[in-house]
Amino acid sequence: MLLRQFKNPIFAILVACAVVAGFFQQPEQAVVILSMIAIAVVLGFFNEYKAEKIVEDLRRKVSIRAVVTRDGKSREIGSREVVPGDVVSVYVGDIVPADMRIVESKDLQANESTLTGESFPVEKSPNSLDLQQPTPMQLINYLFMGTVIAYGSGKGVVLCTGRNTEFGSISRSLIRSHPETEFQKGVKSYGTMLLTLTMALTIGIFGVNAALGHPIIDSLLFSLAVAVGLVPELMPAIVTISLSQGARRMAKVKTVVKRLVSIEDFGNMNILCADKTGTMTEGQIVLKEYCSLSDEKDPRILSYSLLCNAAVVGERITGNPMDVAIWEYAKENGIQDAIESYVQVDEIPFDYQRRIMSTVVNKEQKLTLISKGAPESIVEKCKQVEGRTESLDSILESINNKMTDLASAGYRTLAVAYRTVDNKDSYSVEDESNLTLLGFLIFTDPPKKDAHEAIAKLREMGVNVKILTGDTELVAAKICKDIKVPVKKVIRGSELSQMSSVEIRKAVEEADIFALVTPEQKLDIMKALRENGHVVGFLGDGVNDAPALYEADVGI
Repeated sequence: MLLRQFKNPIFAILVACAVVAGFFQQPEQAVVILSMIAIAVVLGFFNEYKAEKIVEDLRRKVSIRAVVTRDGKSREIGSREVVPGDVVSVYVGDIVPADMRIVESKDLQANESTLTGESFPVEKSPNSLDLQQPTPMQLINYLFMGTVIAYGSGKGVVLCTGRNTEFGSISRSLIRSHPETEFQKGVKSYGTMLLTLTMALTIGIFGVNAALGHPIIDSLLFSLAVAVGLVPELMPAIVTISLSQGARRMAKVKTVVKRLVSIEDFGNMNILCADKTGTMTEGQIVLKEYCSLSDEKDPRILSYSLLCNAAVVGERITGNPMDVAIWEYAKENGIQDAIESYVQVDEIPFDYQRRIMSTVVNKEQKLTLISKGAPESIVEKCKQVEGRTESLDSILESINNKMTDLASAGYRTLAVAYRTVDNKDSYSVEDESNLTLLGFLIFTDPPKKDAHEAIAKLREMGVNVKILTGDTELVAAKICKDIKVPVKKVIRGSELSQMSSVEIRKAVEEADIFALVTPEQKLDIMKALRENGHVVGFLGDGVNDAPALYEADVGI
């Protein structure tokens, strides 16, 4: 960090001037010049060192612990101590400490947004898979380092740790020197020009004086005096002081500036590339709406989904993210009181084979079995649709079309169905039959409330926003529409992979959304924009964004 402060061509000129001044018995000049260098170096080092310490302190506060079983005994250790072969137990809220093959699970779901950018949790199970050359995200019997357990619990055998994990493979791409930012290029270009001009004038003036017959020593002293006069000794110190002042102002609004040079680039930025999940969106699931197949809001859909719900309701609602979202929606809209007259009689727990949860409730001596789950699983158990006289088979196509349209727009859905049942001691999965399809629950990851305002301000300042996401183009386009980002063209990752570097440089100027892109493709987009002469910022929060953050003039 200290050596990095000296990477400035102007310093080379100033050191040369100080040496010359000392050689010709001008110690005062030498001390002044060296003092200017020292001020610039010390200030730059102090600010960057302080920022690094803040980040390191934050890192320590969020150190990850893991519950491992060794020699038949369970104990909690730091995640750095986990090794291949350990059996690790994971629970809701845990950050997975390594890449693991799942051997046991109970309703296990993992949020893999740090790797994939997808905010909805992924269902996990220990079942073996038959896949040819699978991508990591297809391995639903694996847990990956850095992902978060959203629901349930499980155990896994550690296969890879550290840089050998999927998380680590992305970090390996960062083992290189930081690319020069536009500001650094500008300073270097100015310093090189100054150095060339100084050398040319010094040699030229010395040559002319010598040719005119002036004493050699006097000619040399005169040319060196011109050289010293050309060099702005205070410039490095002034630049560093200005950047340091900017860093202090940023610190007052709780923003850590890790590298001082990024302050100037931040101000000069004309394109901001941003991830979608957790950056433009809240990064959490909410219930957007509930409706019947005819798009009517039947209140029973919501009340039945509260009755058939595995969330733990207390001061804080915890559990399956979708069940939690249903409760939070009900509380916000004051609807939870609608279920007070019901008494739960029995429950048939959710499992990943059925992908359904059911409860039996009693109201005024009438027993009702309520089922909630994946639409395709619920529809299989139904014989009719609420409010429709046609057979289920005749309207199956319209149900499938509705599900396809919602999925294409980036929504997740659950279906709710019910039937009246007879009183008996216990109920089982066999009772989940001849149901009536009541309606659907529609979930989304909504845009941040202030995203529209922020993007409008950026546009006023001449900063164009481009979205780079691992999600589909339809989902990204919808978010852009919600936050009023104009979209001229969308390019998919599969299209980028077929392009040459020249074609990519052209494509990045035309497109506003890059969908289904990999971390490596995000990096290619950043390089292309910078090669086109833009000062580029990248805003992201997942490890899948790390290569692009590293390449950008400003990584946020």
